[in-house]
Amino acid sequence: MGEKIFVLGGDLRLLYAFKALLANGFEVSSSGGIENPPMTRNRILNSASECDVLLLGVPASKDLKTVNAPFCDDTVLLSDISDAVGGDKTVICGGSLENVFSCRCVDYLKRDDFAYYNAVPTAEGVLEIAIRETDITVSNSKCLVIGYGRIGKVIANMFSRLGTQVTVSARKM
Repeated sequence: MGEKIFVLGGDLRLLYAFKALLANGFEVSSSGGIENPPMTRNRILNSASECDVLLLGVPASKDLKTVNAPFCDDTVLLSDISDAVGGDKTVICGGSLENVFSCRCVDYLKRDDFAYYNAVPTAEGVLEIAIRETDITVSNSKCLVIGYGRIGKVIANMFSRLGTQVTVSARKM
């Protein structure tokens, strides 16, 4: 295989990806919090320059300026990461960063399979809030779902399965 992969971020999805990549024989390092202690900004930039593939989390950046790197003791700018990565690598990220990196960028949020499975925990969170914050049972109640995109479809399906009368409002179907 021979590809060096640098995982920058620290949510559970990246932990599972990190472990799966290791189990499949890839050379993988991380920015800390996953399997290593926190890194300094300079170590992150060095690791980004040495890798073949940079794997970022969801979102890769909250403000399109800084990298979402909770296990770093310094601020890391996307422009610095882009300079370190250069144009000959691949960046896999959650969010559209083609305008930031000069190399190949793969946005896994644009993949239908990932987007669907990423919508499920969001919908479960909505369901949990509805159950916790109301004085009535969800079953046999009425629910309005505004929007019928990926998340709206999953929310409507979950509420419907619980016996809720679901109405959906959307601009287009």
